[in-house]
Amino acid sequence: MDLFHFKQFAVAHHRSAMKIGTDAVLLGAWVDIETTTQRILDVGTGCGIIALMLAQRSSALIDAIDIDPESVSEASENFRHSPWPNQLRALDISLQDFSYKSTEKYDMIVCNPPFFQNSLKPKNPKLKLAKHNHQLDFRTFWECISGLITANGTVGVILPVNEADYFENLGFEMNLYLVKKCSVIPITGKKANRKLLLFSPIEPDNMVSEEIILRQQSGSFSRAYRELTREYHPEEYFKNNF
Repeated sequence: MDLFHFKQFAVAHHRSAMKIGTDAVLLGAWVDIETTTQRILDVGTGCGIIALMLAQRSSALIDAIDIDPESVSEASENFRHSPWPNQLRALDISLQDFSYKSTEKYDMIVCNPPFFQNSLKPKNPKLKLAKHNHQLDFRTFWECISGLITANGTVGVILPVNEADYFENLGFEMNLYLVKKCSVIPITGKKANRKLLLFSPIEPDNMVSEEIILRQQSGSFSRAYRELTREYHPEEYFKNNF
């Protein structure tokens, strides 16, 4: 089995609709986890990578949901073989159904969501579900999330730049306010192509704005990305990936 190795855990991702990518790792490393965080919801968990990253940094109970049965099965196996099997649970259910049935409230909700709203859809049906929001549009996402978040909880997502403003405006309509954002620049000299966004029901006095460059012109990872992910990536990863 081909495993993706982190410092404290390994992840199988060959059966999941979405493979491990930089977006998921960025979100898992970037979101803040408070010491009071007791419950976390990972929406569209795929192979479970973000849920595992958050389990490493907290003692919270984590529910990870997805609508692709193979992804849920693989996430369950990854959770079972991790150091935190009792913290993690993978469920084959849509966010819409979960929000209707759940009696829990969550201190943190994270999502590497469906996007590419107007682009051509891929032929692979699993990727079609994972990458396009015809199954979960942004407004429906916020309507579901607003009933699941605690009064002082947070919602963390990563989105393409051209989707971020619309997503932020919809959150504002639901009284969920942007408290922190980070523009993700893929390589020195390029424009940002992703935004990390953190929302809360509590309106901040000052919204924190950051940026991170992933790679230098040489192709090597930047010092900022190394520092952000140092708890997860072994040093060999940075040596072997250019």
